[in-house]
Amino acid sequence: MSEHTKITIITVSYNSGQTIENTIKSILAQGYDALEYIIVDGDSTDGTLKIVKKYALHHACIKVLSEPDDGIADAFNKGVNLATGELIGIINSDDQLADGALELVNNCYLTTNADVIYGDTIVIDKENELKILKKAGVIKRIKYEMPFIHQSCFIKRTAYEMVGEYDKKYKICMDYDMLARLYQNNCHFANANGIISIFNYGGTSCEHPIRTVNEDMEIAAKYGLSRREVFKYKLETIFRNICKLILVRLGMWRPLYKQLKKKDLITEYNF
Repeated sequence: MSEHTKITIITVSYNSGQTIENTIKSILAQGYDALEYIIVDGDSTDGTLKIVKKYALHHACIKVLSEPDDGIADAFNKGVNLATGELIGIINSDDQLADGALELVNNCYLTTNADVIYGDTIVIDKENELKILKKAGVIKRIKYEMPFIHQSCFIKRTAYEMVGEYDKKYKICMDYDMLARLYQNNCHFANANGIISIFNYGGTSCEHPIRTVNEDMEIAAKYGLSRREVFKYKLETIFRNICKLILVRLGMWRPLYKQLKKKDLITEYNF
C-alpha cells in the first residue's frame, strides 16, 4: 500500500439540494483515509444544509462553512484558506469524483511531486444524452484555453500560497486565471493519465457563454497572447458555440457527435 498524502476536497454550493448528495457520496466512496472534505455553502435556502449536516454528523473528515459570499471565486478562496491538505481539489456541487480518483492523484503526486496534478474527465451532456471522455490536453494550450476541466486537477497548497487567491474579478473563469498564473510561475504540471472527475455539462459557464468567452480571452491576453491572436481565437470560439447551439436546436448535435466522435463516447462506465 502506498503512502497517503493528505488531500483536501472543496465543494462550494448554493441551493444544491437536488445534486449535492451525489457529490458527497462520490467523495466518501473513495475510501481514502487521509481525506479532509470542506463544504463551503453560500447560505442556501433550500434543503442543501440539511443534507450536508446529515453527512457531517457521521463523518469527521467533513467541515462545513455556511455564510453569504461574493461569488464563486470568493467561495473557492474560503475553502482554500481553511484547507490543511497537502493537495487541494475542487469538486462542484453537481459533479462527482470518479472511482479511484484520489488513489490515482496520490500515486501521481508521490511519483512526480508536481504542483498541479491533472487528468481526464467524463462529461455528462444530459440535454443531448451523451457521455463523453474528455482527455486532458497539452499543457502549453493553457495560453489559449483550459487544457482540462478544473474538477480534474489538484493543486499543492504551497502553490496556492505562492501565487495567491482566486481573482474575484472573474465570475466564471477564475479557475482558468488560476491555472494560467500557476503555469506562468513555472509550476510543475503532471498528468495522472486517468479519469479524475465526472462533470455535468450545464453550469455557470454554459449558461453565460458570451461572458465566459470575454473572460477567457482577457485571461489569455494577460498571460501571453497578442491582441490579434485573442481576436482570432475569440471569433473562432464564438463561431463554434453558435454552430453547436444551432445544431442542438435542430436536433442534429447528438447524431452528428455520435458519428464523428464515436471514439470519445463512454458506454461501459458505471455512474
